[in-house]
Amino acid sequence: MGKPRLDWSQVPLSEEMDTRNIELQIGPIDAPVLHTPGAVSMGNPHVVFFTDRQDDAFVTGSGSLVEHHPLFPEGVNVGFANVLDRDHIRLRVWERGAGLTKACGTGACAALVATARRGLTERKATVVVDGGEMVIDWDADTDHVFMTGPVEIERTGVLSI
Repeated sequence: MGKPRLDWSQVPLSEEMDTRNIELQIGPIDAPVLHTPGAVSMGNPHVVFFTDRQDDAFVTGSGSLVEHHPLFPEGVNVGFANVLDRDHIRLRVWERGAGLTKACGTGACAALVATARRGLTERKATVVVDGGEMVIDWDADTDHVFMTGPVEIERTGVLSI
């Protein structure tokens, strides 16, 4: 999947800040529901919140709100990562322009990078999404992120032009 882009200008963000802990919160100032996510670009922008709240209503409501936040000039894919242990992450993704998705390969990669940068996981973990499981490995030698998992044909067809 390539090397993760971690500089604020590469994600991109609208202002300079540490992408390991970006200054963003959702909810009341004194009791935010979500806060201090990580930001990563895997060729497209991702913000990853660390939470065990992953029900459809929460992900849809929060994801749609964050997707167009002014901090993200190109919009952003919003991940909700629940770290189950050092090599296992449960992830739900609100994909910019598409909504709640069953799977997001770049989102799984971004979640692993964000959790590893925080010291919450190792650099290799299984990421479970609604559509199945992927193993994500952020190789320390090459700095590349590798994704391994099953492939399925969803549908086929013919388009007449």
